[in-house]
Amino acid sequence: MSAAAETSWAGAGDLEAAADRAIAACGGDARDAVKALIVANG
Repeated sequence: MSAAAETSWAGAGDLEAAADRAIAACGGDARDAVKALIVANG
């Protein structure tokens, strides 16, 4: 496994937690969370 691949696996838990927080911030609506992230990054 490459160093980059190992790094991405190490951060997988952080990514899941960040996704959970984004969804929770939108009242549990994943679609609203995606829209909010698009606006924030657009």
